[in-house]
Amino acid sequence: MKGSLFALLALAADTALATSDQINFGSDEFNEFNAFQLAVANNGGVENLGLDDKTLNLLAEAWNSAYERDPALVKSKLQPQSAAVDSRPPPIKVSKKEGFTVHTLDSFPNFALRVKDPGAELNIDDVQQYTGYVDILDEDKHFFFWLFESRNDPKKDPFVMWLNGGPGCSSSTGLFFELGPSFVNGNLTLDRNPNSWNNNATVLFLDQPVNVGYSYSSNRVTNTKMAAEDVYSFLEVLFSAFPQYKSLPFHISGESYGGKYLPAVGAAILDHPERSFDLSSVIIGNPITDVSVQAFSSVAMACGDGGYPSVLDEETCSDLYKKVPHCVSLVNACYDSNNNYLICQGASMYCLQLELPYLETGRNPYDISDICYDECYPETGYIQDYLRRPDVIKAVGSDVDDFVDCDNKVGSDFQLSADGVKNEGPDVLKILENGVDMLFYDGNLDWICSWPGVYQLVERLRYKNHSEFTAKPLTQWYVDGVAAGETKSAGHLSWMKVYGAGHMVPHNKGVVASNMINQWLQHREFTSS
Repeated sequence: MKGSLFALLALAADTALATSDQINFGSDEFNEFNAFQLAVANNGGVENLGLDDKTLNLLAEAWNSAYERDPALVKSKLQPQSAAVDSRPPPIKVSKKEGFTVHTLDSFPNFALRVKDPGAELNIDDVQQYTGYVDILDEDKHFFFWLFESRNDPKKDPFVMWLNGGPGCSSSTGLFFELGPSFVNGNLTLDRNPNSWNNNATVLFLDQPVNVGYSYSSNRVTNTKMAAEDVYSFLEVLFSAFPQYKSLPFHISGESYGGKYLPAVGAAILDHPERSFDLSSVIIGNPITDVSVQAFSSVAMACGDGGYPSVLDEETCSDLYKKVPHCVSLVNACYDSNNNYLICQGASMYCLQLELPYLETGRNPYDISDICYDECYPETGYIQDYLRRPDVIKAVGSDVDDFVDCDNKVGSDFQLSADGVKNEGPDVLKILENGVDMLFYDGNLDWICSWPGVYQLVERLRYKNHSEFTAKPLTQWYVDGVAAGETKSAGHLSWMKVYGAGHMVPHNKGVVASNMINQWLQHREFTSS
């Protein structure tokens, strides 16, 4: 729950900009600033870009118009930048073991698993639960997790891992705000959640990549592919230490930037034929996966073409729609350029124009029906304060003395690696082609990763059953006799639009989300009730 779609595009440029030493910032040339000319000079000249004249003109417009809007911002992106300073204290090389059961595994000599049961101390749920760390010792990486066994039949019910997005946000948002056993209220006490996803599944919440939430390291993870390999290693260690979970159907789930994480994690699992566990399905809510396909969606949603009345005037919408093809052209040029900083930063700055009018309305970017300005979800502050309480830190065994729900440095690291403009569509196809089921679901009121773009994404997936999927009509889905959404499936791919929900579907529609996940885990299809 962080950032905006095209803020994610402001990625590749910063990597080269951070190390640029070609600009004389005291020169008259800089004071008589032409953003595009200066950026091109630092990129080795126009001939290195490989762009046609039309795209080159769009790129020049993007840089120069961005400078006109905010010269300080554009200049800052061109100046040499020192690496951002991490606000966290130095990581603990020798992690504490007091109060933990420590597992070391012969098959993973560079790993250790530390676990404890905080259940009686915190009373989040009545089930067996574990908190702890998987330590990658030779890399000084320490991944915090929180596991709740199923309230129903933990020996037989499925096992689900949940990841929040960001990039850089803790999965505590999912745990204490969306789908976990209890929610944190304004008194920093707990309210039980009758619609928790662990009603019929064992659920694991993982803080990843490192330096998110209670996880920490002296090293940095700067892109989705690196994060995915770490998650795979985490899972191997976890299932080796807890073999009772290994035989359960295993599903990975999440939302938002999870649209990048989860395809990459799924692909990483499949890339390891020696793995000790199998992947049953991938479940992704309101994702950002392929920016070039989804770019139009924020305009469609704001301008009345996503099922909600337009919140912008006709002239503004007309102007925005004219800019969409140019945005897509620049994003595709960014893809084709292997994330060249000049092109990708230009795409970012151009495409940001598609979002600015909506962001100025004061409406919630995660729920278009809500006007809240900057105070949309006070619950996230409650969660952060709760997880900073000394008794909670002690109970869960955190090695970290402070807790931040979304770490800006991690987000910046991903930006500097151009991660947000990397297309995860190929990994989605790999998962489908390997016979693994995938569910994409969307709240119909989300603006930031809105359903028209995600629907376009799944409609364009050229997998085995593509023609069947596109030909199928949408089917109304009812929960307790009330229309709750619409869905369709073909082969291993399913899509669900949930009515009355925003970006965080389990938060907005707890009963409906509980029905959705239970039906998916049990049958991979949706039956009205």
